[in-house]
Amino acid sequence: MFFGRDADIRALSARVALEPLVVLFGKSGYGKTSLLQAGVLPRLRDTENHRILELRFNEPDKNPLDLVLEQLKTHLGAAPFLGDTLQVSEELPDDLSALLWCYLKSLQIAGPETPWNTLVFDQFEELFHFHQPHVESFGRALADVLRPKPPKAIRRIIKAHHLSGAGTFTESDLESWLAPLNCKVLLSVRHDHLGSLDALKPNIPYIFRHTYELKPLNGMQALEALQKPAALEGPYTSPVFTYSQGALDKILSSLKDKRTQRIETFQLQLIAQHAEEAIMAKAQKQPGAASLELTPSDLGNPETIFEDHYREIIEGLPRKNRGKARNLVESRLIINGNRIPLPERLITHQYQVPVALLNTLVERRLLRSQLDSTGGTSLELSHDTLVAPIQKTARKHRQKVLWRRLRLAGLLMLLAIVGFASWGIVEYREIKSLEGQIDSLNGVIRNMPRDTVTNTLVGEVTVIDSLVLLTEQQRDSLEGLRQDLDSIGGIARGVRIDTVFIDDTGKSVTPPAPINDNIAVKLPAQWHSEWIDKLNALKGRVRANPDAEYTGVASRQGSSDSRGPSQWEFAPGDVHLVAVRINTARRIFDARNPKAYFILLANEKVYRFLGGTGYFADGKDLAFLPKGQHLLRKETTEAGWALMPYRNGVQLIRDLNSDGSLSGSDITNGFYNSPQTDVAIRWITGNTIDQPGQQLIFDRYYLNAFNNVVGGNDGSGTTNAFNIFGAVLWNHPEGTEVHYTVVDLSDFSESQQEEIIRDINRLKTGLD
Repeated sequence: MFFGRDADIRALSARVALEPLVVLFGKSGYGKTSLLQAGVLPRLRDTENHRILELRFNEPDKNPLDLVLEQLKTHLGAAPFLGDTLQVSEELPDDLSALLWCYLKSLQIAGPETPWNTLVFDQFEELFHFHQPHVESFGRALADVLRPKPPKAIRRIIKAHHLSGAGTFTESDLESWLAPLNCKVLLSVRHDHLGSLDALKPNIPYIFRHTYELKPLNGMQALEALQKPAALEGPYTSPVFTYSQGALDKILSSLKDKRTQRIETFQLQLIAQHAEEAIMAKAQKQPGAASLELTPSDLGNPETIFEDHYREIIEGLPRKNRGKARNLVESRLIINGNRIPLPERLITHQYQVPVALLNTLVERRLLRSQLDSTGGTSLELSHDTLVAPIQKTARKHRQKVLWRRLRLAGLLMLLAIVGFASWGIVEYREIKSLEGQIDSLNGVIRNMPRDTVTNTLVGEVTVIDSLVLLTEQQRDSLEGLRQDLDSIGGIARGVRIDTVFIDDTGKSVTPPAPINDNIAVKLPAQWHSEWIDKLNALKGRVRANPDAEYTGVASRQGSSDSRGPSQWEFAPGDVHLVAVRINTARRIFDARNPKAYFILLANEKVYRFLGGTGYFADGKDLAFLPKGQHLLRKETTEAGWALMPYRNGVQLIRDLNSDGSLSGSDITNGFYNSPQTDVAIRWITGNTIDQPGQQLIFDRYYLNAFNNVVGGNDGSGTTNAFNIFGAVLWNHPEGTEVHYTVVDLSDFSESQQEEIIRDINRLKTGLD
């Protein structure tokens, strides 16, 4: 049932048969999984006698090695686990790498007739969703599997048992244990995640030595993929049929990429599906026909197929996302009839297109995600063949909207001419009703309780403050009302038909003026933009004149999650937390007095708090997070919620003289040699930092999204600073990136320092 990829099946199968490790890669939608499931794996299993062990990292809450071991247990079946002979589980209880080797050795000894056990990891990019330490431990385990000798820990146990003379196993057993594993590894990874394999190079330096790229179909492969399924007999919905040469020529010419002359599998699939539907319709009109042939006229215009496909994708989106998707695809990714790739960060931040929407468009094969020259991700239309149909659909959509408005304007004018005033009464009253609803909603927004939160007990779903939730609801309601108002009265305002509008007494009145859009919900976004500008100005200041602490971070930046000023990012769509160290004379970061001013930017809103930054334990010594920007990720740990290093670890500075502060000598000589991955940054309430890695938010007042002082520790646990801090930050999904930037107050300009000091005084007193 799988056609068009015979050459790929033979070539990839041969490579796996010859090499211990092979990486299959290709762009999303090219059919890597189908190639494996319907071609390569059956060939290896039936022709080469491989035992296929298919593995996935589809449970992100578990250690990836634990997942692999759980899946291998199902393959062991009745085969004895020979690791029990050496008491591996007891002697090496935490060595999952050794346990993995023992599982595979058990399969090898239990099935000597099988020359190879082949580990197949489809969608291998899932591994890189785990924390960096887990990725590294998996890399070490995979390297042990591929080496000719058992891991050192296993060799040590074997040697100890052999020398003990306990008769644990015979010479034959010993030979079996020490023989190389009959194991091969096949990794399948998306093209735009290929670079992630670099994380495994420290343990598997040859990981890119044997790769196989799955490319789009060439002309011959496309013909085979069309014709052979059509000729299959069996219990299928569509009858057996053939393609005329004219139909084949039409399909190939419409699908070939202008640059590569190759054909996208998904585009071909759309055409084939349409062809089957056309043949079924033809069979109904010609019952009993001896043979059926798809002709160019049956096929129709391929562009129409893609127009329908694009329209179905857009109409299948939530209504609030349709305009964003259309604008991105029709105005940003197509310029002068050419498809243009754009960086994902530009799309999400400047054009404000949600990541979830982009993922949907990629999954539907409308867009393609790929690596760009900077190592980031860019998106473009999946194929040239979509450009013309999308442009045609866009023109039709614009004409439809314009015609609807012109019809309404014409109708109103006609009614004015014939003097049908009752319609005008309906129009006027409808418009006034809508304006009244909008005024009412604005009043609700202005007067609603602000920044109240639900119970934030650990384990319960945290709901962000009612203001944030309700303003989103109000925003949707207001937008819907404005659209209604535009469709009913907007055109009328642009046409001089004053006589249509009469009041309840029958007198002529002037058409109502446009409503005032200066509603309260827009203010937080304005302050958010201002703070992004301030932070970018801060970046420029410290980048131009970095002190020793910034220079130390930058010089050791490497692959760590800590960055010097030149690499700071303050993208509007990201979550930012800025710790401004206030009293830096001795740099003692306890919490007896306010020692830090925190700025939290999230959801286009700004919140500000007082607190302190803490320390980290290093044996008997203390260490501190240096100034700089640290990329963290939200994670729920056994001890509660925390922010962990995003991938590679953060930099720390030792307190060399143990005085509880960062001195000049500490900054000069105290940096750790490598990033630290086991750092957990936690926020607490109270007034004392007494545990490693704690940062403190005073359980007092805070400045909310409207720049008002709110809170006070009134005992209710609902309006204080710490609760709102946790609610806002922790309302984001697991794994959310948080840019945590630590700076000194003196790093800001004088005017900005004065502004921050005013905020600090407001927060200390609780008075506006």
